[in-house]
Amino acid sequence: AVWLARDDYGRSGGEVEGGTRLDFPMIDRLFEAGYFSEYTETVRRSLVKLSMVDNFTGVMIRELGDSPLPEMEDILAQNPFVMYDAKSGVYSFYSLYRQFLVHKQPRVSTKEWRTVYRAAARMMEEAGRPEAALPYYVESGDYDNLVAATWKMTNMYADRSLTEHLNRELGRLPEGYFARHPGASLLRATLALLLLDVDDAKRQLEHLSR
Repeated sequence: AVWLARDDYGRSGGEVEGGTRLDFPMIDRLFEAGYFSEYTETVRRSLVKLSMVDNFTGVMIRELGDSPLPEMEDILAQNPFVMYDAKSGVYSFYSLYRQFLVHKQPRVSTKEWRTVYRAAARMMEEAGRPEAALPYYVESGDYDNLVAATWKMTNMYADRSLTEHLNRELGRLPEGYFARHPGASLLRATLALLLLDVDDAKRQLEHLSR
């Protein structure tokens, strides 16, 4: 039952079915001794970075570049708290193990955070899910690639929900970016028009005329 989320236990005093109470400090000691401390520093850093996303593939491991992909694949395969879907090639951590790694994230620098999100964006792009890459581009500060990816998905035949998603993520960029990049303002106006928000489209076009 240890793969259930730590938050789920918080509401019931750490009890699972049958009245058994989980000893979280003991579980963390097990993770530390058997599935963290024994690894090299580069592998430990890779694991902590990978815990920043819900799931990941070999593409993301390769993009991070901390540890060779074959080495990480072997380590993940031998870790009983890592799930792997062979059909999709997607890895994920069991909840308690991920929470254990999440608690170590403060040691990761802002620059490394951005590297992780940039790698996650590329992972989504290569998986054929460019719309899922957009939030990661925002978090990594890679605004140019966000705009480029958004242009590729912007057309009058796209589902409204996708257009709303594109507009929402584009709207997270700092206003100063639009002032320096007229093409981004044109994209914003185009999305507003596709959503039939004529007033917003006019506002964005005014930025272009300044």
